[in-house]
Amino acid sequence: MRRISPTHTKKLFAELLPLIYWSVDLGTPVFVKDTKKYGRLKKIKLVPPGDVRPAFTRDVENLYIMIKEQYSKPYAERLFSKNPLVLLNRVQAIDMADEVVVSGYSIGIREYDIVGRKWLFKPMYYGVRLYIEEELGPYIKAQKTIKPNEYLYPGDYRGRPPVNSRWVPIKGKNKWVYGLGKKAGRRILVVKQWRISGKLGFNPKKATLQDAARHNREYLEEKACEATVFLEETIGLGLGYPIVSLSGGKDSGVTAYLAGKAGVTEAVFVDTGLELPETIETAIKTAEKAGLQLTILRAHDRFWRALRIYGPPARDYRWCCKVVKLSLLGKHYREKYGRVLAIVGQRRYESPQRALADRLSPSGTVGEGYVAAPIHEWISLEVFLYSILEKIPLNPLYMKGYDRIGCYLCPTSRMAELELIKETHPEHMIKWMRYLENYAEEHGLPRQWIDLGLWRWRFRLPGEIKMLSKRQGIDIDAMNRGISEDYVEKIVVDRDEDLVEIHFKRQIPLQRIYSMIKIIGLNATIKNNGDLRIHRKGREVAEIKDNYLRTRLSWINDKHTRELLMLVYMKLYCVGCGMCSIACPRDTIGPDFFEPSRCSGCRKCLYSCPSANNLVAHVFTLLGSNYDR
Repeated sequence: MRRISPTHTKKLFAELLPLIYWSVDLGTPVFVKDTKKYGRLKKIKLVPPGDVRPAFTRDVENLYIMIKEQYSKPYAERLFSKNPLVLLNRVQAIDMADEVVVSGYSIGIREYDIVGRKWLFKPMYYGVRLYIEEELGPYIKAQKTIKPNEYLYPGDYRGRPPVNSRWVPIKGKNKWVYGLGKKAGRRILVVKQWRISGKLGFNPKKATLQDAARHNREYLEEKACEATVFLEETIGLGLGYPIVSLSGGKDSGVTAYLAGKAGVTEAVFVDTGLELPETIETAIKTAEKAGLQLTILRAHDRFWRALRIYGPPARDYRWCCKVVKLSLLGKHYREKYGRVLAIVGQRRYESPQRALADRLSPSGTVGEGYVAAPIHEWISLEVFLYSILEKIPLNPLYMKGYDRIGCYLCPTSRMAELELIKETHPEHMIKWMRYLENYAEEHGLPRQWIDLGLWRWRFRLPGEIKMLSKRQGIDIDAMNRGISEDYVEKIVVDRDEDLVEIHFKRQIPLQRIYSMIKIIGLNATIKNNGDLRIHRKGREVAEIKDNYLRTRLSWINDKHTRELLMLVYMKLYCVGCGMCSIACPRDTIGPDFFEPSRCSGCRKCLYSCPSANNLVAHVFTLLGSNYDR
């Protein structure tokens, strides 16, 4: 997967920021600037990418309680007492955070604190001004000009900060100047400062999502018509048998409905064994609504069996997707259809990688075929409103506060989402928590590895999480060593002799490596003692013994040496998922066979294997860190 820099991501999403208006008279968002139809309009200012979604009843109730406890009841009442439509916009944070939009105004950010395990509300811009202008709770008034990153001492302000919040609304000394501070002992650190002039005009109106869907009917129907035509034209290209991939979420639901209108007749849903019951039920109901024949592929206990080999899945090692989903899909497609046109609910606002993807592209995961994303350019709000308009089944988990639908222990989940699953489906999380506790004990990992969700990364923590972990007193190096030993028992480097030995915890199947060496374009010979000598163009490049591989340190970055390591890992940690067979264009390989005479050396099996690529990348990370013990 292509890695996108934070700077590039920010620029990319700023360019994708959608244009949404708020109808002051109707109390709903609209997508077309038509004052004759919608009355007075104001542009909604959003943080990129602006993939705004509706807040359902549970979300609003939690916001009300949060703001009431951290600031004041009058503030919470002013915002929500008239039952206005509330929108949420996912923003960047160490865990989960949403920009909160009420009556068309961005009033602040709700952010999950993974250490305190609770939601916090941070008033911003209009939220600060409303709070201070109408004196809805405690705040301070600066006696000097405020500037970001400067401290205010007790003599620099009047008033008092809110007792139960770390954030402090600030009225600047100058007219129209407002700010936000953060408690730092007796001091207050100014973190934001704005100049907000003119009339605020905050006047929430009672409205429902049904109202919003009705007001945007013409726009949504035009958008759906365009997506349907795209599907019809794409299907007409004859790229493969058209089939919808259902997930039980809103995006695949709308996609399935549009595909049915475009003449598609079949859909597939993968029950990974990690789905919540509401998700399976929604997938079935959606297929019925769309008039699609649904095939359910079941992984049963595949995940739990592979877990014994791979350990917990992680954001930087998502072996689970290949083992319990993509392998099943690939086998189903190949055996029943050959080449397919997989119709999916992917949207460009979901991630930088999807933002850069095309609406129609070759499949990179399930062999021959193409992937079509008809709602690629839709935002979440459009998807929800169209679902309501056409009565497409919505997963009831959304009404319980869920943002995303998927496997209940997915490592890409935020801690806020995992805590919500514990609350709504405790029976599903008990087994997983017991597993994590046993794994932590066996590997000498601290309790924070579970509590802070550090298990969601295997080989390298991101910067913010690493800093948080250090503040909590965690020895990150010791933690990484404990986890690494599952795959690399030790790496011995002799710089004087220019040698490196990579030792594994398992015996290397030397005969299997010998028989499969053609995959990577090398040659091998078996010595009398059974050891392997690996050659390239008459030169020995590596030696493989019972449980280790030896090569020259100066050759370790060579492509062939890397692929030799990949081949070793592919056989050492094979769980029989069949991804190699799905990727192979010549039916050359499978978990239990290899036919050298048919192998073209394309290496697709290596790069599709959940064991090979990621584990070898980890070895190179360790070598780059001068790992030597």
